[in-house]
Amino acid sequence: MWSMMAWVFWLVPLCLSATVSAQDEAPSGGLLGSFRRAIVQGSRPMGRAITPPGATLVCTRDAIQVYTTNAYNKEGVSYLAILLRFQNTGPDPVTVFSKRCQLTVGMETFLRVQTREELGSQPLLIDDDPVDVETLQGQSEQVIPARSVAWVWLVYAKIPTERELPEISLKMETSTGPIEVNLTQFENAALSFQVERIGPQNCIGIVRLTGELNALNASRFMAELSAVAEQGASRLVVAFQKGARLGDPRLSNWLVYGREQDSERFMALPIWSGAIQDIAFVAIPGMADESEENLASSVDDGVLILSRHLVGQLDSQTLRQQLAVGHPMIRRAVLFSAGEMIANDDHLLILPFLKGPDADARLAAIRALKSATDPAVIPPLEETLLSGPSQEAFAALLSLNGSPIPTARARAVALIEAPALQKKLGVMRILKELPLSVQPEWHPWLRTLLTDKSANVRGQTLQLLLAAGVTDRAELLQAALHDPQISVRNVAFDTLLVHRTDGEESLFREETLRRSRQGTLDSRSRIALRELADPDTLPIILKAIDQNPRENDDLVNLYMRIGGPAVSAEMIERYNQFTPDTRSDILQRLYLGSDPAWIPLAIGGLEHEDDDHAETCRNLLAEATDPTVLPKLAAAWKRSSDDRGQSICYTIGSIGTEAALQTLQEMLKSAPALRKKEVQLGITVWNGQSPSNEIIQEAYSLSQSDKWEPAVELFTFAIELGPNNPRIYSGRGHARLRLSQFDEAEADFRRSMELDPDNHNSLSGLAICKAVRGQYLDAIKMVHSNAMLIQFGKEQIYLYNVACVYGRSLEHVLKEPASPQRDARVHQYQEQAMRFLKSAVQQGFDDGHLLATDPDLNTLRELPAFQKLRDRVPDTK
Repeated sequence: MWSMMAWVFWLVPLCLSATVSAQDEAPSGGLLGSFRRAIVQGSRPMGRAITPPGATLVCTRDAIQVYTTNAYNKEGVSYLAILLRFQNTGPDPVTVFSKRCQLTVGMETFLRVQTREELGSQPLLIDDDPVDVETLQGQSEQVIPARSVAWVWLVYAKIPTERELPEISLKMETSTGPIEVNLTQFENAALSFQVERIGPQNCIGIVRLTGELNALNASRFMAELSAVAEQGASRLVVAFQKGARLGDPRLSNWLVYGREQDSERFMALPIWSGAIQDIAFVAIPGMADESEENLASSVDDGVLILSRHLVGQLDSQTLRQQLAVGHPMIRRAVLFSAGEMIANDDHLLILPFLKGPDADARLAAIRALKSATDPAVIPPLEETLLSGPSQEAFAALLSLNGSPIPTARARAVALIEAPALQKKLGVMRILKELPLSVQPEWHPWLRTLLTDKSANVRGQTLQLLLAAGVTDRAELLQAALHDPQISVRNVAFDTLLVHRTDGEESLFREETLRRSRQGTLDSRSRIALRELADPDTLPIILKAIDQNPRENDDLVNLYMRIGGPAVSAEMIERYNQFTPDTRSDILQRLYLGSDPAWIPLAIGGLEHEDDDHAETCRNLLAEATDPTVLPKLAAAWKRSSDDRGQSICYTIGSIGTEAALQTLQEMLKSAPALRKKEVQLGITVWNGQSPSNEIIQEAYSLSQSDKWEPAVELFTFAIELGPNNPRIYSGRGHARLRLSQFDEAEADFRRSMELDPDNHNSLSGLAICKAVRGQYLDAIKMVHSNAMLIQFGKEQIYLYNVACVYGRSLEHVLKEPASPQRDARVHQYQEQAMRFLKSAVQQGFDDGHLLATDPDLNTLRELPAFQKLRDRVPDTK
């Protein structure tokens, strides 16, 4: 078995070598120097000798790393890199022929990398830093002087990435003879294991690992674990012993997450055996974080982790047996996991742990005895309480207090009254650990603490008594509200905020007013004022608002909620002092209260720098029914910038009344050319809001289906509902054109343009009417000019209608007597018509049916260019 890491272990240079004297093993310069310094200084372990003892040239394998360029691509280039340390102990120089060093994988032999092309496109990295290959290219021969040391990297490329490979061997050529090593056996020998089986039927295995775990021996590691699991120890604790190490820190990811993730993430490492049901790791080298569920700080803790899952599968008899005579680690694990359950039936099995050396086990035993039902547990718990260490004594107190035995609980109360024990455990700690539903037996002692000199003790005691439902709750609260310490008063006040009886309302009101009059209102007082909702508090709230208007948004809302319309004038007077959010809230309250003062405030907010507040103003104004709003909005639009102007037009359109449309039309007439689109947006919005909008949409739908007469009827009905909508007249005019009702169509187009002078649909429709009557020169001038092209040159319908004007014009030109001038005009009009049709299609025109049936284009249909265009825009109807 041979496996390679699926991520960068160390991507190393082709061949990097250096020579130093035996007395200077860590030169300071260069990347390799820094690597050697790490070895000498102890941050990386020294390697293991490959050559036998006594050899003149001692070869040590200092590092072996594997890298695959892409773990998800089995065809990707992979690298095997070996760092060797040669020490010449003899009196003569020795040469290492690194170029001739060979790696054998099964029957295939690889030579050391010679060129950059062998490495593919991936950069070479040392400690994740890219390295230039040419700079790092080592010499093909390395001469090691007498009594000196040299390091040599050997890098082999294009190693297969399968999980299982044959044995790997390395042969190095030197002037003193070859050095050969079976790397697979060499790396496997670097690992050693000690296996112990414990637990019921030896179901838990403890594997203690020493040596180095790396990419080449990971398969042996997995084979050892699988063998232990297959023999019945399917739950494993793997403990790395002192001195154990990983060939690369990234191996820890495979250990911890390899069984949980998709196998491709660790494709070049062994697959975890299915026989391993559960596993915990202890002291993985370089991994100090123990937050993962399967990481433990010790073997005992590892066994405990595994036992939590195991205990639930064992019957009570087996658990008691393991607790009584099992392996010490199993006994401890069962105590932690099932101690309370066992103590309920047989507390005698728990008692021996009270005297044991393991402090954690003693605590677990004390806590387990809480469930015991035999009074015989009281004396040992009492002894622990009185004479044990403070942590164990405190656990004994809680076990006595939580015991199902009444005499145990009574004994806990009796013992705690002793001052010495209170000093030992700490009164405050006792109070914090007591349950909120503290038993009545504790009440007398607790009441003695209500006069304790510590405010913390008094406050905690009050909480416990109130939570216990004492009958004199109101008296306790009243006394606490007069405590000299604010922390105790806050406990009582918080209690009243959460819940109060009818009889406690006066207490709550009195304390709320007292706190509110003291000055700055804290969060408790604000909540209380909101719940109290008392008009008598309005002066207090207003005073707090005036102290800091920009940081009291909640008080402004509270003031207006309590005071209602009667206090609106005071908030309007201070309006400009508030934050934009507060202004928005005031506006909404004024609007909901039908207070007309909101309108000028909203108009003024249209140009506010805060976008959210300006949007609130626009949204409210869109709901306005007051006719005076529209001229004010129009005036605000004239003063506004482009972005805000567009929003104001949107608001006017959203009002949706005939007066709103008339306002937009007047704005359109006076609007500069660059701002007309803003007003057009408002008109578009108005169309969507108009009561006749659905009728208009249906009329246009009939037109698209060539049902012209019903379309004219619906457009006429829509005009009766809203006579000032230019879109309706334009739509009816085009429908009448198809019915050859040219006079009526012209009247519709003229009315549309009166309402909207920039409506290009109506303008082009009027031009078509003129062209039909033979006034084609005037018609063409109306629609084909530089000014029109600048304004509407990207509107597909405009471009199409201009082509229609030329089509209708051709009808009259073709009737003229033949002449060179006529023929030139025919050619010119045909070219212009096709140019505008092509532009319309480029801008998105896709109505193939209209293109095929529109009588305005009859003079063009025989043209090859028209037929070619028809093929691009097919008739889908």
